[in-house]
Amino acid sequence: MAPGAAADESMRCGNWIVEAPISAQDLLSKCGPPLRKEVTTEDVRAAGRNGGSRAVGTTTVERWTYKADSQALAMVATVIDGQVTKLARAE
Repeated sequence: MAPGAAADESMRCGNWIVEAPISAQDLLSKCGPPLRKEVTTEDVRAAGRNGGSRAVGTTTVERWTYKADSQALAMVATVIDGQVTKLARAE
């Protein structure tokens, strides 16, 4: 792994260990609803001329925050198009 690169995390939900990728529906069925849900709209970018990039559309990105208990670290699931694409510790 390159220096500074972060590996995807996993999180425990009851008897389950959840890892990305997983469908948002499966995450909800194993972990229940998140404590907090943040929804943003972000540009979808494609390579442009002269090495730059250009916006070609938008997508909705959801960040769901989970915390198993007071001892556990909060985890954030990034959901794009109904798919959990990343699990990471909350910053």
